[in-house]
Amino acid sequence: MRKDISASRKKQYINVLSEIYDITNKTPSQLICEAKEEEQPYIVNGLPRIRDINDRKITDLGKEVLEHI
Repeated sequence: MRKDISASRKKQYINVLSEIYDITNKTPSQLICEAKEEEQPYIVNGLPRIRDINDRKITDLGKEVLEHI
């Protein structure tokens, strides 16, 4: 985190993160871990696949947050 961040900016960050937690019931760390897991390749018929961004939970979450705003 930047050292020179203002108190008002910190308050804005806290408000946004609190709203995201209220919507998802997940902390930022939990959301990051979930997104990283979905980035990992998986095997289908012996071939590695990577989940398309449109098929990831983070995309649905973004839509949900925008609908809430």
